Amino acid sequence: MKKNKLGILLFVIILGLAMILTACQPAAQPPAPPAEPPAEETIIVGFVYVGSTSDAGWSFAHDQGRIYMEEQLPWVETLTAERVPPGADFDRVVREMIQQGATVIFGTSFGYMDFMVALAEEFPEVIFMHCSGFKTAENMGTYFGRIE
Repeated sequence: MKKNKLGILLFVIILGLAMILTACQPAAQPPAPPAEPPAEETIIVGFVYVGSTSDAGWSFAHDQGRIYMEEQLPWVETLTAERVPPGADFDRVVREMIQQGATVIFGTSFGYMDFMVALAEEFPEVIFMHCSGFKTAENMGTYFGRIE
């Protein structure tokens, strides 16, 4: 019985030390922003929002990411359009952004998905990123963040 208690005590001590050592590790630092692009060119990124960026919700959260990106990557400029419903308005807005030099487009509404797929096929030199969708193309990906 004493051997069993000694084994349990030893296990608890080792477990406690492991927890303490793990907790004392320095916090992980976010990665440093990438270096300037070699060609020193400005990258124009378009963001199309289904709602207002002052809604304190979905569009606001996306816009906070856009602002952070501009702060961290000085060679990035952004274009934005708010309150754009899926359909012809979305198509027109994206085309205008591409005419203004956008080479990356973020569509932040599930309803944009099919329109983005069609635009991605028409503009293979532009990168499209669609939030919350499930369709992709050669130059179109999807993303989704935590929402709890």
